[in-house]
Amino acid sequence: RVIDISSPNDATGKKRTGKALPPEEKAAGARAKRENCGDQHRLTYVALTRAKHQTIAWWAPTDAQTKLTGLTRMLLGQPHTPADEAVDVPRDAASAIAERINSSGAGDAVELVVLDSDVAADPTDLPVLVDDAGAAPDPDALHELKLDRPLDRAGRVWSFSSLSRDLHVAVPLFQAGDPSEDHGDDRSTHDEPPGQDRADAGPDISELEPTSDHDGGWLLTSPYDRLGGGKDFGNLVHHLLELVDFTADPLEPALADLLRVPSGHPVTDVQRDELPTVLADVIRTPLGSDFHDLRLVDLAPQDRLNELGFHFSLAPESPISAGLIGSVVADHLPADDPLQRWAAALASGLSGIQLHGFLNGSIDLTLRQQVDGSTRYSVVDYKTNNLAPGIASPLLAHYRRPRLLQAMADNQYALQALIYSVALHRYLGWRLADYDPAVHLGPVGYLFVRGMVGAGTPTETVGDHTYRAGVFSWQVPHELVVAMSALFAGDRELTST
Repeated sequence: RVIDISSPNDATGKKRTGKALPPEEKAAGARAKRENCGDQHRLTYVALTRAKHQTIAWWAPTDAQTKLTGLTRMLLGQPHTPADEAVDVPRDAASAIAERINSSGAGDAVELVVLDSDVAADPTDLPVLVDDAGAAPDPDALHELKLDRPLDRAGRVWSFSSLSRDLHVAVPLFQAGDPSEDHGDDRSTHDEPPGQDRADAGPDISELEPTSDHDGGWLLTSPYDRLGGGKDFGNLVHHLLELVDFTADPLEPALADLLRVPSGHPVTDVQRDELPTVLADVIRTPLGSDFHDLRLVDLAPQDRLNELGFHFSLAPESPISAGLIGSVVADHLPADDPLQRWAAALASGLSGIQLHGFLNGSIDLTLRQQVDGSTRYSVVDYKTNNLAPGIASPLLAHYRRPRLLQAMADNQYALQALIYSVALHRYLGWRLADYDPAVHLGPVGYLFVRGMVGAGTPTETVGDHTYRAGVFSWQVPHELVVAMSALFAGDRELTST
């Protein structure tokens, strides 16, 4: 850490331009300096006493008095020296600072570096650079600087979007968006495929119709038909779902109010008239048995976290093959899991990609839910994909689970769900004293909003699970999340401990 606490105003209450401040601004500035001084002193104390690897305190000789540097006030002043009071600097200040640092309880990780102004001012005392022949260079001539250390050229900042962009080319087994499209980062719809208006409608509608005589609502037309599509529409939907209070009663006026506030997102008259109703229905849709039929409307503000960002190191010691991701997934999924085929393709498709550097992203919604006396946390992502492009009036049947599974594989959203689960796993591990992934990691939910129409959203039962149209839920095996986290940390043994 480098700690320096400076104030834009001196003790006279004047800006450095010399212009006097009004009394109220002077008083506010003094309060701000005191509060800033207290905050920075606490941070300095933590840096000096809790350093795990290294803290360096830099000290350069200064005048007999100083009042602009907070580190000096802390190390040479009294415990409550005001921010606008000058501090006397003793002749042997470095020794006084070292004594104060040692008395603060600093450990071996703290180092005091004293910059000798006399040496720095006299170039004859500086080290002399020599050329390859051992001769001192002409001080008036320009010389090239030689790099004497290797550079890490393999590291880069990865996100799901950048990884899946390479994967779209590498895994032709699944249909995918245009790999040349710049997806950007993972916020809003940057991770959604650009080809929303392709003519390839996927499975024939006959494959999607229920087999029973009663359609159960599956043959209803999606209400999003007239609302448009593409990234502008997706970003607007993400914006509204991020800002609206799910518990607002009624929801429709709350959403309409948000649409009236300029947001930088283009809004059509049809969207302004109809989006409040259709998004309110999304918020009121039960999420199926994996979520114990939780609805977004049931989430109090304190039980939701919007746009949880993460940024962590990826294979910090040396690059690893991204193909190991597919191998880990395949090893931890049951043989009959519908995503097993996708995992096998992932292992081969990613094998040529070397991962090293950092991994970042942003989770649309992290929710907290009480289930059977335990608290669990889930990753939720909003999707505005049209899963029936080329069809004039898409049906809710296009958002049944088989079609959602196909979309999760086609667009690599299953990989995104795993990356986000690792991020949540690490986040909870840092914040819950009794964290246990088997207890606290809930199912992942991918909400394809075009298929969600409220309490009347049709359901289907697969085994012991009940699923709703538009809601893809997946209880990711917690052993898989732990193994993925270990892999990202560079563990080639792929242990699950």
